[in-house]
Amino acid sequence: MSDIISFTERGLVLAFKLSQVLEQEGCIYTKYSGVDRSLKDVEYVEEPLTEWAEKRFKERTPLIFIGAAGIAVRTIAPCIKDKFEDIPVVVLDEAGHFVIPILSAHYGGATELACEIAELIGAVPVITTATDVNNLFAVDVFAKNNDLVVANKDGIKKVSSKLLSRGKINMLLDGGKYIGHHPMELDILKKGDTDVFVSPFRLCDNTPKYKLRLIPKVVYAGIGCKRGKSFESIEALFDETMANLNIEPESIKGVATVDIKENEEGIRKFVRERKYNFQTFPAENLKRLKGKFTASAYVARAVGVDNVCERAAVAAAGDGAKLICKKTIGDGVTVAFAISDWSVRF
Repeated sequence: MSDIISFTERGLVLAFKLSQVLEQEGCIYTKYSGVDRSLKDVEYVEEPLTEWAEKRFKERTPLIFIGAAGIAVRTIAPCIKDKFEDIPVVVLDEAGHFVIPILSAHYGGATELACEIAELIGAVPVITTATDVNNLFAVDVFAKNNDLVVANKDGIKKVSSKLLSRGKINMLLDGGKYIGHHPMELDILKKGDTDVFVSPFRLCDNTPKYKLRLIPKVVYAGIGCKRGKSFESIEALFDETMANLNIEPESIKGVATVDIKENEEGIRKFVRERKYNFQTFPAENLKRLKGKFTASAYVARAVGVDNVCERAAVAAAGDGAKLICKKTIGDGVTVAFAISDWSVRF
């Protein structure tokens, strides 16, 4: 869903067409003073454009301007921060001849949106990013498409510069695999220093040298606890265990437990605060998992399965998951970590 704004009668006509072909529901905005204010789904923007745009940026809504590129640039200028936080912004001329991504082209998806619009209305996408112009691998698009967190933002420029000057880079996947055919200008390494290092673990003495580090969200935590355990107790054990394992906090994809613990307020507050995906599994499902787990007769009597944290972590991580931390106990809380059988896609 994008917000579309126009400035002339002709631009408003194109805005309606664009809304239809993009199959969008909702309001079309305009600064065209001659607009019929009774028109359904059209809102005249009374406030200054910069204030209107600021609201869109806060709501994380992509913007489509139909009009002069200069208007769009002046409108969004006060809101711009960096390519990882900015929303995608696209500009069309009111005749619908050209579509230009002007902000957050790769990571935000403005280039993708511009190309989609161009194909739908028969316009020409005007793409100016260097890697696109030279038909080279775009590492920021790769990161976005694979849900990889960029650990050092300046590394994207370093990698792209090497591609543009030398035409070749390499990548090291720390325990992961790749699917599809990687571009000719990219080599996949098995070890050693690299341009792009993809790993769910924090830096240590054995970490290879790299230009760009990407973090895959592939680690899952299983949590068990006695009734009424606090958020603080859960958080303390979780963070201590994660640090001891050298797990990168950004690599945590989700948290899981047995369904009987679904409404434990300490767990629920923890996943809310951390914004983790939260899953629960019936005890019977956890019991059917194959593998070696730390069994407890007491836990089996209490919740119906001999281990909660290890089994829940593995269940959440999916087929091929590996337990990287067995049950750790502290203050009536248990935690375990599993890593999924992860891969990146080209």
